[in-house]
Amino acid sequence: MKTLNLENVKIYTNAKCDIVDAIDLIGEEVYLSDDENFRSYREGHLLEVKYANDVAYPFLGGYEVGSYKYFILAKDAKFIEKEPKQLRPFISVKEFTQVTGCDIGDVITIRRIDGTFEESCVVNGYRYCSNTDPSKPDPVYITLGTFRYLLEELLLYFEYDKDGEFLPLGIEE
Repeated sequence: MKTLNLENVKIYTNAKCDIVDAIDLIGEEVYLSDDENFRSYREGHLLEVKYANDVAYPFLGGYEVGSYKYFILAKDAKFIEKEPKQLRPFISVKEFTQVTGCDIGDVITIRRIDGTFEESCVVNGYRYCSNTDPSKPDPVYITLGTFRYLLEELLLYFEYDKDGEFLPLGIEE
């Protein structure tokens, strides 16, 4: 997913003035998000605008239709051109705890990279398994809440909250 440059771009919110303006934009191509920084977003058309007292998700749209907190017009969108980071999975529990700052008994907030799932859960343990192929490293599982994940799965599908910013569950090379 490309990173959006939000400088000088109108971000529509659930403020009454934005809702009124957004009604005229129904049918426009937009980028929708629940994250005000648009770290994750969906592309599509604005299909509907809802307004009532304190509606948190007033904008309906996207190719996979859903309700969102924010949107920007696709025609106003600019992307940050940069070299993609090369990430690798954590290779050990030690690396996981050093980078995330979370060990057994600590609470970590994770979310799926596609933005479909977010939860705070307890780091409940680690499990090392023997690999039948000696040329490959032994798999390491981390139990977050009631689910057990391989370190590779964490990198591919999740990111974690560190001081209000979601970061990848891996190491930049």
